[in-house]
Amino acid sequence: MILESGLSGTRRVPPPVNDPVRAYAPGSPEKAELKARLKAMAAERIEIPLVIGGKEVRSGDKAQAVMPHDYRHVLADWHKASREHVQQAIEAARTAADLIGAEFHALPRCGHVPYVEAHAEFVRVLDGFLV
Repeated sequence: MILESGLSGTRRVPPPVNDPVRAYAPGSPEKAELKARLKAMAAERIEIPLVIGGKEVRSGDKAQAVMPHDYRHVLADWHKASREHVQQAIEAARTAADLIGAEFHALPRCGHVPYVEAHAEFVRVLDGFLV
């Protein structure tokens, strides 16, 4: 089976744009909004599953994420990965690599926004994928 992607041609990744610089001065709207969001988050207790092959997995073996300044206040319960979970994640990555034209590219020293943190390398990998 032949797949046509419709992604041929030259693609341009837009330049990264920083968020506006805000002062968060006392009484400012941005400070009030931030305080309200922090208060709302402190009132929540979320559950953080593992994500293996794009699917949420709950191991049942949990640990707690706490507020750094108030270690008695639990913000989240996160699921620990077992050896089996790690093996499943490796297999999921191998399966993804076996997809037509799929490759895994690790961008060193890069967090969750590679197009900002490693822009040139991200564009190089993207160009190789799209061509």
